[in-house]
Amino acid sequence: MIRSRKLSAVCSLVCGGLLICLSFCGCSGGGQPDKAPATGTAATDKAAAAVKSQAVSQSEDLLNSILSMLRLESLGFASKEEDVVGLLNQWQRFSQGNQVLEEEVALDEATLEALRSRLSERQLKQVRRSAFQRSDIERLRNALLLNAVVKHAVGQGKSDLERVANIFTYLVRNTDLIASHPDDIPLNPYQLYLLGKTTPADRGWLFAELLRQLRINAVILSAPMPKDAEDWDTNQPFLVGVLLDKQVYLFDPHLGLPLTVPSAAGTAPVIATLEQARTNPEVLKQYTLAEDKPYHITPELLKSPGVFLVGDTGLWCYRFSRLQKAFTGNRAMVISEPLVDQEGQQGLVTRVSNWPGQPWAASQIAIWTYPETQQSGAESLSAQHQQTLTRITDGWRMPIVVEQLKNGEKVAENRRATNLFLFARLDHAQGKLDDAVKGYTHVRVELVNLVVRGNVREITERLKYAVMMAAEDTLYWTGVCKLDQGGKVDRRIATDKLLQYLKDYPKGRWVDACHIQLAQLAADAGNPAAAVAELDKVAADHPQAQGLAFLKQRWSKAAPATPAAAK
Repeated sequence: MIRSRKLSAVCSLVCGGLLICLSFCGCSGGGQPDKAPATGTAATDKAAAAVKSQAVSQSEDLLNSILSMLRLESLGFASKEEDVVGLLNQWQRFSQGNQVLEEEVALDEATLEALRSRLSERQLKQVRRSAFQRSDIERLRNALLLNAVVKHAVGQGKSDLERVANIFTYLVRNTDLIASHPDDIPLNPYQLYLLGKTTPADRGWLFAELLRQLRINAVILSAPMPKDAEDWDTNQPFLVGVLLDKQVYLFDPHLGLPLTVPSAAGTAPVIATLEQARTNPEVLKQYTLAEDKPYHITPELLKSPGVFLVGDTGLWCYRFSRLQKAFTGNRAMVISEPLVDQEGQQGLVTRVSNWPGQPWAASQIAIWTYPETQQSGAESLSAQHQQTLTRITDGWRMPIVVEQLKNGEKVAENRRATNLFLFARLDHAQGKLDDAVKGYTHVRVELVNLVVRGNVREITERLKYAVMMAAEDTLYWTGVCKLDQGGKVDRRIATDKLLQYLKDYPKGRWVDACHIQLAQLAADAGNPAAAVAELDKVAADHPQAQGLAFLKQRWSKAAPATPAAAK
């Protein structure tokens, strides 16, 4: 019953196949007239117009088929990535009137020179490549997911800045900070968001990509890259600068907080701009809570920071820029934007370089290497990394369906993944919160049937780990999902689910995250003392410890004084 709503994706695939067949039939002979064509210029123009009209119709049919397959619930399931790639390249040929796609997009010398000044030859080749590949489908999937997230993460913000702050808060709530990934495996945004475990660099990347879906630019502010460095140092201090209202607003993914301007007691703090952080020492000073634990962002760093553009070759490639025109109206999302100026459109370099009133010059602007390194790494995993990816995502496939197959006196088990946990996570990401809660609950019930009631004859170590992961995660994400719903009753249920997690999994993977969520719930309910008590339970070496210490200090000041003990 839970899966019945996924059948529309299968229907879309069937319809898409019929449209393609009709297109090919039209190509083979449907365009030939019964009578010999008349001679003369008018007849020739009419025939050419008919051919063009047919090509346009075929192109539109193919595009409709492609768009119907580009759904989060169907990609990789009802719609195979290889099929989508084939249709995209077929669409390109129809739309451009080419029998064979050119190997590279032709560019004028000025554009080539501008790109060469920013990209390596390998990256330039990726940007100019005409044919779609399977890796492009992964990048489309990333955009589909983040576009779905941002639509409900913006909340009820009245201004662009409020909406940006809501997105950051939502992202922090839905991602637990870790120092590094298992085996340092590279992951793409789709995987990062659904797993919910991110490094500071991952969180900054996701934040910038979410804002891109609102067509708001963000940059990374850190120390400039040394000339001999190949990659940006992921362990260095950095901020995300959001370019909005002719200002650069500062967010710290490591703290899990926007930087704010200190305010008087009882006054809501305001998000700090780069200019305020550079001219008002108190902005940065407030985050140094102990002499031996200084804030990692220094005034010197902000005086002349390196400015890094967030993006990758998929975003800047010309094949995606052609496809971008299809994503309008109800399908609107950003899959492409130019790196350098083209066809009268300002590129990202120009937009950031010309941002009003900022202290950087074009020479200080570079490309952030992290997204491209992670994307390309995720597309070509080593054998060890593939094993790691399988291990950390096996829970998504739960629960499995066990079928008993008899062959004479022998009985064998056929185990088939349902992917119901993954579908629940996708519902959660898309803001289908009621469906997500039902999905998480259904998975937990089925896991009990699978293991506790002995529906599986042999529990392998791999299956045991996958079941454990899914059981933990579904309980934790149920709590977060109720938090995301935000109602008074929802928040009470969220508290119950998070407390249940701590009881059932005292050494689980989300223990610190539960305490952080419970602390915020208590603070929002006007109980700062309880909020501080929850944060005291978080491991001292948690990657977000400095941000939590700042919150403890803020909430301690807000908590009522404890009466002195009677003498």
